[in-house]
Amino acid sequence: MKRAIPFFVLSFALALYSASALYAGSAVRKAPKGLLKMDVFSATDAKPLQGVKVTARSSGSVKSAVTDKEGHARISLAAGQWKVSVERRGWQSQSNTVKIESGRFIGYEVKLQPAGTKPTGTSWIPSSCGLIPGRF
Repeated sequence: MKRAIPFFVLSFALALYSASALYAGSAVRKAPKGLLKMDVFSATDAKPLQGVKVTARSSGSVKSAVTDKEGHARISLAAGQWKVSVERRGWQSQSNTVKIESGRFIGYEVKLQPAGTKPTGTSWIPSSCGLIPGRF
């Protein structure tokens, strides 16, 4: 009987730990997410800009991506408000606040001005939005 009690206590503790780890893992996986789609172009000739760093910041979280040769960048983000900045050496940086919704994507077309030219203001044009097809 004396050996049975430690066995049951150890079994109970192991079961409790496993259940809490499983719950924590499922909570992380089920965090509501959305998708930010960015298309970055030159304001002078409308050509796509490759190598533009897109950075999103919210409540201590930072996520970033770099545009491809077609000027596209995609970032999976938790639902909420994000401060998004777009920057590349030799070009004027821009930033904007973006609202991300769970299960949805939002797209922006951003036109950057070359450094040293007169700023024409922020040019964040909503380009698309909708439900995220499938999983990402």
